[in-house]
Amino acid sequence: LVVIMTGAALNDLHDIEKNLEDIAGKNLPKIALSGAMVTDLHRIYSLVRGGAIKALGGDPAGALRIRDEVVRLRDHYDQTWQQLARLPASPQERALYQRIEQTRGAVRPHTNRAFELLEAGKAAEAVAVIDGPLSAGLNDWDAALGDHVRLLETDNRDDYTRAQAQYRVTITMMLAAASLALVLGIATAVLVTRSIVQPLHATVGVLGAVAGGDLTQHA
Repeated sequence: LVVIMTGAALNDLHDIEKNLEDIAGKNLPKIALSGAMVTDLHRIYSLVRGGAIKALGGDPAGALRIRDEVVRLRDHYDQTWQQLARLPASPQERALYQRIEQTRGAVRPHTNRAFELLEAGKAAEAVAVIDGPLSAGLNDWDAALGDHVRLLETDNRDDYTRAQAQYRVTITMMLAAASLALVLGIATAVLVTRSIVQPLHATVGVLGAVAGGDLTQHA
């Protein structure tokens, strides 16, 4: 029984290790990558908006210079996205990945269109694109990324809760196994001691009787 309880406790320790690996090895890196993508997205929107303001202020050249930074951030986002997509993912995550990709595909043409209008000197039309379909698409894109981060955070909490529960069960089983082993050890020691001492007492009694002249005694 002690062996069985010890084996079960060791199996629980393996499960605890797995849950902690899921938190440290998968979920946290995914959260970091998703956070970087959200930062890039917000920065792109800020830059596009700033470009429109520059164009409205009579600085179309300054507005177009912003495009280079937008392209750089896009490249960084895409690289981060590729890293995220290579990591193991649950079916729920894969569904969110599709949603993220759909919103990205819907937004980028509007971003390109905004810069095309800025380049053509049509700042007012560019602002209309930015305030209209581009802003709406970015909100959907940001919401999809946010839902992914929240899903990962929920998974983290669930993994941690499971690890805590398994830890408590493992500690209880190990304490029970130790207590049982102690009780069995004491019981075994008592039985062994009695099996030795009782024959010795009988032998001593026989020897005492013989010494007293009673030769009818035997062990």
